[in-house]
Amino acid sequence: MAQMAHGWVLNGYAKLLAREANDATDSSVRMFIIPSYTASLWDAGMYKTYLFKRVDFSLYDLIVVPWNKNGNHWVVLVARTKDFTVSVYDSLNADNSLLIDRFCLFMSERSKIVNGGFDQWLSVQPPTNKQSDGSSCGVFVLMTLECLVNGKPSLILRQVHVLMFRRYVKDRLLAKGIRSTHLCDSLTCKDPRGEGSCVMYAPGGCVRLVHPRQWRKMNIIVVKFVMRNTVKLVLVLVTVLSHLCVDM
Repeated sequence: MAQMAHGWVLNGYAKLLAREANDATDSSVRMFIIPSYTASLWDAGMYKTYLFKRVDFSLYDLIVVPWNKNGNHWVVLVARTKDFTVSVYDSLNADNSLLIDRFCLFMSERSKIVNGGFDQWLSVQPPTNKQSDGSSCGVFVLMTLECLVNGKPSLILRQVHVLMFRRYVKDRLLAKGIRSTHLCDSLTCKDPRGEGSCVMYAPGGCVRLVHPRQWRKMNIIVVKFVMRNTVKLVLVLVTVLSHLCVDM
């Protein structure tokens, strides 16, 4: 359960960083997050479950994948779409060639159905700071992303900053967990209503990204469905009980 909670925090904060960078008009870095549960599927040999077919990766500078290795260590894979390089930032400096191979396999599968799917990548080993304890790998992942999305060298934040950064992440998630715009996560979305102009929008919902308005529609449908079937269930129970009473 603790590992699952760590995953929620890592994915949540990575998503917050990407959201802020992509919303900002003066940002020099656009970042797309592939959540860690997708990497878990790759570890199991499942590459076709989430292909993000509606996402144009060429609009982003960084494709980021938080990755939990063997269920006990967090690293982050970063692919740069401008020079087609892919790196794994690992606070233990271990061999991560297998992770890069799996990412390349995913991109190869995706390129079969998506034009410009980016199926050729060059592996590059980045400089990384090494953790000196046994519990801060997730924080190192988030410190690395904080540096990259702000255009800073990844070596700036080190072990000495871990405790401070834990508190910083907690405060940021609590303060900015709610988005202040009605646009979805697509860089091409220009319609606050979530209709028409956005490639992510589709009647009945979206494969990955759903507009707030669409969520409201879906919630209303779910509530109506539950109420309708609850009434039916009550009627069935009343009928059964009435028959039981008669039999008795």
